[in-house]
Amino acid sequence: MSTFPYTVSAGSQPAIHTMNLTKVYGSGEATVVAVNNVNIDIRNGEFTALMGPSGSGKSTFLHCVAGLDGVTSGKVIVGGEDITAMNDTALSKFRRDRIGYVFQSFNLLPTMNARQNIELPLRMSGARIDSAWFDQLITNLGLADRLHHFPHELSGGQQQRVAVARALLSRPAVVIADEPTGNLDSVSSKEVLGLLRSAVDELGQTVLMVTHDSDAAAVADRIIRMEDGNIVSDSVPATR
Repeated sequence: MSTFPYTVSAGSQPAIHTMNLTKVYGSGEATVVAVNNVNIDIRNGEFTALMGPSGSGKSTFLHCVAGLDGVTSGKVIVGGEDITAMNDTALSKFRRDRIGYVFQSFNLLPTMNARQNIELPLRMSGARIDSAWFDQLITNLGLADRLHHFPHELSGGQQQRVAVARALLSRPAVVIADEPTGNLDSVSSKEVLGLLRSAVDELGQTVLMVTHDSDAAAVADRIIRMEDGNIVSDSVPATR
C-alpha cells in the first residue's frame, strides 16, 4: 500500500487527491497490478515530478489522474471534483475545461497556425477567450512573433511552447506533462522546463510531470518515485 500523503495547509485542498487508487489489467495468471492502492496529494501551486523505471506504473497513474483511463477501484479528486464518479460526457467536459495537457509529441494540428492551436480547446467548448490572459501567456512564452506560423515552420522547442500555452489558456486545475522534453534537444528541453517552472512560480499553476530524466526532475519542487505500482519515495530535490 502506498501511503505518502502530502500535508495540505488548513483551509486548502490539493489539486489532485487519490484515495486507494488501484488499476489492474488482465485476470487470473495474466493479472497485472499497474497501480497499487495509492494514496497521495498533489498540492496546489506546486511542480511535482513523477519518476520510475519502465513498467513502474507512473504513466498509468498519470492517465488515471488525468481522466484518460478508468480506475479499477479507489477515487481520484481533481480540483475538488471526483472524476471517478463522472459519466463519460461529464468527464470529457471536465478534462477539456479543467486539465491542461502537455505531451511528448506536441499534438498540434498541422493545418492550424500557432494561435489557432492554442485557442482550439476553448473554441471547441464555446468558452470565451480572455484576451488579456492570452496576451500575458504569449508574452511570457515568447510566442508573439510566431502566432501565424504553422507547426512545420516551428522548431521543436517552439512547438512545445505552443502546447504549453494551449494547456494554460483555460486556467486549468492542473497541467499534466507527460515526458514533455522527450523529443527535444538539450537546449529546447531546458527552455520548456523553464517555462513549466515559470508557470508555477509566476502564474500559480500546478504541474504534474512524468519524466525519466533526473535533470528534468530536479527542476520540480517535489519528486515522487514509483516501482511496481507503488510509491516508494516522496522527496524534495537536493537543488531546491
